[in-house]
Amino acid sequence: MQQLIAQSWTPQRLAFSAGALGLVVLIALLLILRPATQTNIPSVRDGYLDASGWDFSRHGELSLAGAWRFTAVSESGDQSPRSSLAPVPGPWPVTGETGWLAKQDGMARYHLRIKLPKTPAGERFAVETGYWMSAFRISANGQLLVESGRVASSAAQEWANPYARVVSLPDGVETVDLEYLISNHSNRHVGSSVAPQLG
Repeated sequence: MQQLIAQSWTPQRLAFSAGALGLVVLIALLLILRPATQTNIPSVRDGYLDASGWDFSRHGELSLAGAWRFTAVSESGDQSPRSSLAPVPGPWPVTGETGWLAKQDGMARYHLRIKLPKTPAGERFAVETGYWMSAFRISANGQLLVESGRVASSAAQEWANPYARVVSLPDGVETVDLEYLISNHSNRHVGSSVAPQLG
């Protein structure tokens, strides 16, 4: 038994084991002590996102989570003259007559202005729409991109389809005014549960 142990730990094997262990320790130290490369991730603030310096090919897509501009829309389609900020994802900030309970039915617009980097040749930017708990219609710079379900001013005309989709943004633009028109007359909760993504 002792002879087997002695044979298994020859000087060559000991030297190899020590070298391998030293290499593992060196790699671990390099990983721990290397300077951290911190990437400033653009974020949505006050209904605006400056993504012009973001390298999508290196860093991937951007979340559009943050404070979007929010405007209530009346049943006749008139937009309120006042807008506020609303969290995305999150419930919409419409309150009922008491001012305490959230008003869960009606229509509203969410708006986000995005400054884009230069589009790589042969490519287009796209948005994954996120998960909205009702019917929604998305436009960019006034151009309809997609309608999910049927946006309407009454429960009889509306049908909800909250599932996310991927839609291309208009080609060759530097600034995008992204608008979500939301209607909800049937679901208990309204707003978004998953933020859109830009890529």
